[in-house]
Amino acid sequence: MPAGANDLTGRFTGEVSVKPEEHPDDRALRLKTEHRQAVIADFQNVAIFITLLIAIIFVGALAAYEGILDPTATPDSKRWAQTILSAILAGGISFVVGRQTKK
Repeated sequence: MPAGANDLTGRFTGEVSVKPEEHPDDRALRLKTEHRQAVIADFQNVAIFITLLIAIIFVGALAAYEGILDPTATPDSKRWAQTILSAILAGGISFVVGRQTKK
């Protein structure tokens, strides 16, 4: 190495790339595509949430009937139903409290 030259080996990390400037039409198309993908992802998340909520309500209603309202249920069935109800209640409270503390 010549005298007075700086050794820059290992001092910089990362990548450098040279790309052509994005055409305004291409940019608009890319942004529109990204927006559509975001809307689809949001719709999927809402659909999954609603499906799970309906399933939990159904299981909760069935457990409530079996554990509280059904006079012909065996004591073992009532215990299982009450356990399911308490698990649903605990999960619901954890969900609500977790969402409030996340803010």
